[in-house]
Amino acid sequence: MTGEPTCEALWATPGEDAFSALFRRHEGLGVTMARKFARTPQDAEDIAQEAWLRLFRRRAAGGHVASFRRLLAAAVIFGARRHTETSPAVEHEEISEALADPTENPEASASFQQAINRMDDSPRRVFGLVIDQGHSVEEAAEVEGVSRRTAYRRLGEAMETLERALGRAA
Repeated sequence: MTGEPTCEALWATPGEDAFSALFRRHEGLGVTMARKFARTPQDAEDIAQEAWLRLFRRRAAGGHVASFRRLLAAAVIFGARRHTETSPAVEHEEISEALADPTENPEASASFQQAINRMDDSPRRVFGLVIDQGHSVEEAAEVEGVSRRTAYRRLGEAMETLERALGRAA
């Protein structure tokens, strides 16, 4: 990724080309996160597509983002909630806003961070490598010294922990 603009810089750059670059760079990550909540590969694609649509609308409204990957994780969680029959179909824009810019809703942002802090070490490390540091899941597996499958499982555990925490914060 050396030499490429950060996700946050692309988010702030006007025009569809910048958003398309974000999408191309992170489309796979959105689907990977969605798989934890999906029953079928098509459901994962639908959840990820809904997450990207949410992000597109947020960006069009001119919203600032402090951590794009955390915002993507939240958008996937909320897409999964609306997509699955067992989850409440509730909008959680205030939490999504807090992840985009923690100053907008410090309580929701704190809930998110507390959920990360309460995670078991292994899922938290993989989440940090993939979401906060921008590594691929494969790179996270190598850093952690585990198989790709284990790294995907740990990222899924982290997403479930966040889903539960964000449900309580809503």
